[in-house]
Amino acid sequence: MSLLIGLYIKKTLEGCEPLQRLTGGRICPVVFPDDSDTPAPYVAYSRTSYSEDGSKDGTHGSTCSVDIECVGRNYEEMLTLCHTVMEAVREDLKARGGQFDDLPFAVADIDITAGAEEFDAMTCEYLSSVRLMIDTEEHESIPPYSFAMNFPLSATGRDIEED
Repeated sequence: MSLLIGLYIKKTLEGCEPLQRLTGGRICPVVFPDDSDTPAPYVAYSRTSYSEDGSKDGTHGSTCSVDIECVGRNYEEMLTLCHTVMEAVREDLKARGGQFDDLPFAVADIDITAGAEEFDAMTCEYLSSVRLMIDTEEHESIPPYSFAMNFPLSATGRDIEED
């Protein structure tokens, strides 16, 4: 379930108008195609861990960690990016009101923490990261072997036929 968490993060960050304005649309998963030419400010995100919760009866949920790196031209810009990223996630969860019908999973819990602040002397940029620990669970309305996503891509598993 959480292996697809990047799709949720992408949708949330790219859907945040204040973050779009701050970064000029420079929001990318994992790394920009040519990182050395990407001017600050920008945001890059990636899943950094994944684990499943289950028993012999199957998987009941999963937990993953996502790091969102915020890069600014100055300290204030970097702090503003971190704050805006955190607000984007909070606002999305609040707006959903527990409804995750557009995702192949439901978000059960999110813990947000911030990482260390750094300065890159080579690029003269300020960096910090926001870490999300996200617990997900399977939708009750979606069969375990079939799901559909309302993202730019869609995926459908095949149903298992009973004998």
